[in-house]
Amino acid sequence: MMTVGNHRQFLTRAIGRIVATVAHAIVLMAISTATAETVAPSDHWGAISYPDLTPTLIAGLTVNRFTEFNGSGVRFNAIQQTAGFNFATVSWTERIKWFDGWNGNLTIGGGPTGDEPSIFLQNGFVHRLLGNEPVPVNETRAGADFMLGGSVTRWWGLFGSSKNAFAGMGLAVGSLYQEVYGRVGLRRVSIAEILASINPAIVPQALETFSRYVRFSGMGRYGRLYGPGTWFEKPGSAGALTTDAAAQAALLAVTKGAPGLYNVAEDDGEFSIEKARTALGFDPKFRMP
Repeated sequence: MMTVGNHRQFLTRAIGRIVATVAHAIVLMAISTATAETVAPSDHWGAISYPDLTPTLIAGLTVNRFTEFNGSGVRFNAIQQTAGFNFATVSWTERIKWFDGWNGNLTIGGGPTGDEPSIFLQNGFVHRLLGNEPVPVNETRAGADFMLGGSVTRWWGLFGSSKNAFAGMGLAVGSLYQEVYGRVGLRRVSIAEILASINPAIVPQALETFSRYVRFSGMGRYGRLYGPGTWFEKPGSAGALTTDAAAQAALLAVTKGAPGLYNVAEDDGEFSIEKARTALGFDPKFRMP
């Protein structure tokens, strides 16, 4: 599904080796090029959980809804429940004093799982506001859920003096899932700093002012990978992904991706990958020659 030049094939290979080094296990890969970052921390699968550079203690509330059906009433995958997660979360980031440039993070959260208030936000507010049909609901999950995550992250400076590039790995566990993952990305990148690293004379004052208030972030989060460069020759469970397909997805997200989250996995029904297929041209069967 993807035709690229030699330089892109080289970049795809390089990304694949980086992915294999950073992480060795997956449930889900979520790639995002976000126009904004979540205020409250979170550690569930698919969360935009950007690491912090400086020592930080932050708390918040996240309301997430995973629907069983799409707007046409077609089931997304094998999970036959709609779940509304209401997580109160605390996240603590601190520098690791023995290793320069490294940070450690601990995130904990929990709360009731039920149909409200996410069903109102989805069907009663957003869909009604946009004039869309409500998303069908059949079985709903009810109870209490929790999450616990820990990670280590290494920071570097790109495009100037600011430390805005990161790579790391972590462990997330909870009442519904367990995941070892790796992540790599950029956080709070300034367009003015990028241009200044090339030639300071080409940076207009208006752009410097703009960059004080508007920054850009992007992240790839990987887990349960298999294939060349990993410890696994075959997928260990549903929702796995080869390093080749993960590398292709990362390249497509950078070159073609619109802001948002993309589930990227094998086409085995564990996760819905239709958005990645239609928006990015992702092919889970992609292999590098």
